[in-house]
Amino acid sequence: MTELKILALHPVQYQVPFFRAIIEAGIDIDVTYFHQGTAGRRARDIEFGIDIEWDMDLLSGYPHRFLTNTNNDYRLQTQLRIIPSMLFWALSDRRKPLLLVGWSLHVIWLVWLLRILFRMPVISFSETTPQSFAASPKPQWRTQLLSWLLCHNDACLYIGSNNRQFLLNQGVDETRLFHTPYSVDNSHYELGKAHYDRQSIRAQFGVAVDLPAFLFVGKLIEVKRTVQLLEAYLAAGLKDKTQLIFVGEGQLREVLEVRAKAAKAKNVHVVGFLNYSQMP
Repeated sequence: MTELKILALHPVQYQVPFFRAIIEAGIDIDVTYFHQGTAGRRARDIEFGIDIEWDMDLLSGYPHRFLTNTNNDYRLQTQLRIIPSMLFWALSDRRKPLLLVGWSLHVIWLVWLLRILFRMPVISFSETTPQSFAASPKPQWRTQLLSWLLCHNDACLYIGSNNRQFLLNQGVDETRLFHTPYSVDNSHYELGKAHYDRQSIRAQFGVAVDLPAFLFVGKLIEVKRTVQLLEAYLAAGLKDKTQLIFVGEGQLREVLEVRAKAAKAKNVHVVGFLNYSQMP
């Protein structure tokens, strides 16, 4: 059986089904997380700005371990403590490919560099775009090192066209790029159709039954462009013809509510955070 190691920060609801699907495809995986996050426990999500616990199972169906028992503690001293255990795991079998889900921590860069120097197979998976990469200044050495690491990967997975363009800009050969969009567990929503009534759900949140709706689900933060979405909705003259529904929490919630009220857009609804089982 083919084997794959996976290194990620914490369990994510749209990545765990992907890991399980890899197993179903006949690939034996070994997942290591930096911390548990909000999977199977209640913890603070910094970008949501609230304490949450996902009510979907993010921990069963695949082998995994946690390097720390912290949550969102990425301090250098925390990373230094787990270097021995992380390196032992990451470098213990040179034949097994390692999938890096993001590279935001110093220790991940260390693992990445050592595996390439030891000629051990590496695959990277990230969301970075030319725009997001340019948004924060970086020293030249870091930019050059990232480009070198990416170009020495065995493969780079990308989620969309902008992500792909970033990798091309870094000099990655097109033959090493593989489209891997984020996926949704459709079976959950198909089963939900039989248990939820569309009209009663809309009534619960004060949403009109007879108007089409645009739905945004996610963190109400700048990088998600929620304010731009609202402005586009208003500029298109849709406020009396359709509805715009924001499901989520974040620092821009009040901004959205104030702007919608000022525009007298009664069909804009900010309903707050909803858990997985509440979104049929």
